[in-house]
Amino acid sequence: MTELITAPLRLILSGVHIVPGSIGCCYPPQVDAGDLLEVDFDQRSLSSDGLYLVELIETSGGEKWRGCRRFQRKPGEWWIDQSGDKEWSKISSVDAIGLRVVGYVREVYKPSRRINEIIGRAISANLKTC
Repeated sequence: MTELITAPLRLILSGVHIVPGSIGCCYPPQVDAGDLLEVDFDQRSLSSDGLYLVELIETSGGEKWRGCRRFQRKPGEWWIDQSGDKEWSKISSVDAIGLRVVGYVREVYKPSRRINEIIGRAISANLKTC
């Protein structure tokens, strides 16, 4: 049975795990609800360009929201693409915009895309034999 993860991910996970995009990680077009994410939960700070799993923090310190965001390092500064549409904004720090890094997304697996490719090839192969 699959359990809905409601606790802050940083409190329950360490190491590398596969998590479903449906736990609140949607960041189209990079991450859709049906995708699977390979996340390194030991990476709790920005270290290189890439996609990170982050939490928006309430003033009380609790998690308000969870999602993926792409970050880019430029000489002496960090930039964030908040929308996924390459609308980059310079940030002084992740904390300054109310986010906390939960993990680094190593890979995004898109099962629905793979299934569509397999179905497309099967249909193509059937059309050639008819």
